[in-house]
Amino acid sequence: MQIRYTIEEIKKVYETGDSPVLVTCDDLEDYVCKHRHADKLFYEYLASEFLKLWQIPTPKTCFIKVNVEDHVPQRFWRMVRPDFFAKDCFGSYNLPQSIEMNETACISEANKIKNRLDLLRIALFDIWLANEDRTFNNYNLLLVPLTSSDYSLYAIDHGACFNSGALKSVGYLSILTQDETLLNTQLTTLLFGKSNKVNNYTEQVLNEFCQNIQTCSDKLDEILTFVPKSWGFNLQRERDLLINNIFREEWIEIVKTTFREYIQIYLK
Repeated sequence: MQIRYTIEEIKKVYETGDSPVLVTCDDLEDYVCKHRHADKLFYEYLASEFLKLWQIPTPKTCFIKVNVEDHVPQRFWRMVRPDFFAKDCFGSYNLPQSIEMNETACISEANKIKNRLDLLRIALFDIWLANEDRTFNNYNLLLVPLTSSDYSLYAIDHGACFNSGALKSVGYLSILTQDETLLNTQLTTLLFGKSNKVNNYTEQVLNEFCQNIQTCSDKLDEILTFVPKSWGFNLQRERDLLINNIFREEWIEIVKTTFREYIQIYLK
């Protein structure tokens, strides 16, 4: 995981819940920089690494060291706290030509999406990691142009994984409700509602799931070695939580059953 350094003042503060900022780094690229709570940064990092192992498109990522004194000017202090930037931040490459998925984009652009099956993979991924923040009113998906007429779906924003962090306090995961699944969205209906291959797609994605889980398990220790010390985690405790939950056989079976159930509800 690369470490980048800001080279100029914050360009923009996004008016979303975690108030991410747009920064330019020493590779002369722009990144959306998450900076608030270390737990959420950890979830963002884990999810992005797991997405890569699942081969689901997601922006390239890095850790960002922000020059607080020179690059967080006082005019931004009402929106962001300078002390949040004292730790390593989490950066996602800014894709300038991308379109944020919403209901309007669903209607106008859905038929241009090339990696449609990735939508089902992302829905399964969210159930597995108990991501509560990709729903019918907040897709957290980007449409990234491939050509002038084609798009690829990219998954973004994973700070609400592990039941929005409740795993850490209660020690176990709860399955996503019907209102919290990407399968219960207009986009899923538009892409798969009239398909006669939904059963085949479902089994294909679930067959991949078993191998993807094993790959993530195999790579977990390596992924954890890159967690910044500035986040202050007991990595053995975090590892144990993950092993005993997302890689637990009972949870994996619940995830598979829930995925099939929601497919039956929304695509049959």
